[in-house]
Amino acid sequence: MTGAPLPARLIVRGDESEPAGRRRRAGSGVALLVLLGVTLAALAHVGVQARRIEIGRALGDESRRHAELVEEQRRTRLEIGELKSPARLVEVARREGMGAPAPGDLRVPPPVRQGSP
Repeated sequence: MTGAPLPARLIVRGDESEPAGRRRRAGSGVALLVLLGVTLAALAHVGVQARRIEIGRALGDESRRHAELVEEQRRTRLEIGELKSPARLVEVARREGMGAPAPGDLRVPPPVRQGSP
């Protein structure tokens, strides 16, 4: 091995111990990994924003439904109050032919004694 020339690809320049083509490939691999990371981060960001919009829309729908139910509850309570009013009950009783019972129709039950079955 006296003075045999080394192939051009394996010539060591300064402190470099790898061939020049391999160093370029390593640099492009790092760039691809960075690009992959940025792409995945962008996709995750888009996914999170889409989910946020979806949740916001659902929250709006539920808020609208809640307002409708509160209004329905208010109307129902008002209607119950109208149906229970004493003036209305007297009117319905007169219309149906109801009246006060005759004095002979009233029966008073005997008092219940304590301790007896």
